[in-house]
Amino acid sequence: MIHSLFSETRNNLVLSERIVFCLLKDVKSVTIKMVRVMSYIKKILKHINKYLRFYIMFGLTAIICLYILFFSPLTKYLSIYNDSMTIEYDMEPKEGYSWIFELENENIKLKEYDDNKWIFVPNKNGKTVLTFYYKNEDDVLYEITYGLKIRGNKIIWINGEGKGLTSYPNPY
Repeated sequence: MIHSLFSETRNNLVLSERIVFCLLKDVKSVTIKMVRVMSYIKKILKHINKYLRFYIMFGLTAIICLYILFFSPLTKYLSIYNDSMTIEYDMEPKEGYSWIFELENENIKLKEYDDNKWIFVPNKNGKTVLTFYYKNEDDVLYEITYGLKIRGNKIIWINGEGKGLTSYPNPY
């Protein structure tokens, strides 16, 4: 009986040694794998640390480009005038010709007029077209059109077109 107990204990001990050996073997392989993973992580972190500024610059550049492409305003303004807009034509007058203007509606109104200089102020919100003609009784020599949008006390110049002129003065 003692012998059988001893042999049973011995068998259990041998079995326990085998289990511990297998466990140690598994722990060793797991440890080796973990060391490899940690080595890869260290290389990745070293790479990220080395090139982090480039990643940040690339990311910000990409975000700005996407913003410009998809979220920039669709309407581009030529200019914005606070409180008033002055149009002045500084040209030598031709015999019998004079500048006259025509408004599409009353969103802006004429505040002052002096020879070849007009000052317009906002009247109410909305869009309007301001057209100047340089003409005599029956002939239009030049035609200048300003597309305007009025918001509060701002006059926003949206577009313009000149006929008969190679260039025309910008409002101020």
